[in-house]
Amino acid sequence: MKKFIIIALAFITLGIATGCGHKEESGIEMPASASDLEGTNYKTVVAQLKDAGFKNVKTIRDADLLVALLHKDGDVETVAVNGETDFEKHDSFAKTAKIKVTYHTFAKKDKEEESTSSSTESKASESASADSSSSSTASSSSSAASSSSAASTADSSSASAKEEKASYVLTSRREKGEIFLTGSTTLIGQNGADAVAVNVTNDASGLKAGTYTVSWRPGLLNGSDPDNAYGFVIINDDVDNGYGLNEGDVETITLKLGDSVMFKFFGQGDADRIWLDQK
Repeated sequence: MKKFIIIALAFITLGIATGCGHKEESGIEMPASASDLEGTNYKTVVAQLKDAGFKNVKTIRDADLLVALLHKDGDVETVAVNGETDFEKHDSFAKTAKIKVTYHTFAKKDKEEESTSSSTESKASESASADSSSSSTASSSSSAASSSSAASTADSSSASAKEEKASYVLTSRREKGEIFLTGSTTLIGQNGADAVAVNVTNDASGLKAGTYTVSWRPGLLNGSDPDNAYGFVIINDDVDNGYGLNEGDVETITLKLGDSVMFKFFGQGDADRIWLDQK
């Protein structure tokens, strides 16, 4: 009878030990329950677990966030201990238990990290390229210095040429029966309700000879309706070869010294304009 009781007690003790599962009397106690850890920043959770003595703590990113409404970037989604996600504070586990901390984050972080890595590699490549070419740059510095003066002179000549290019605007003022020719350096008042003739003289009394792009635009405030108005340019009274200008059209004309150019405005608007820009 006593042997039967001893054997029965042994089986009961074994059953209790088996029922405890993950709990170990000699293990480390959890610093908080699973529900309390959820929603906490994963860095804080990892620090708590390691401070408690757990040695095998890993983090897993769940890139499920589009906007931080329900969860913030880094909030813990789950904490699993040996695959179990339901535990209470003070539950005991072995210090080598496998703990996985899964947290919410943004998917774009992967791209940002790749971009940062790519940028770093690019900078490193550029630096290496700069180092490899430094000797070549040093050897050619005297040649560059000798040519810089010529380049400066060329740039100066180019800038001077650009400054010499003329630009004119003819503005129709129907209310006053006038057309104004505004030049790059001069202003000439002309009488005429819808047309004006200007000579090519290369001085302040007319236009400068050269090749120009020509366009027409209605006035900004009281200009003509573009569907019912346009500009017209006639050189030396050659009407058959004149240039009709609708809004958006750009024509190229060549003016020679002594030419007479007629500018006509068709439309009832005020401040319609014909633009000339030397090429």
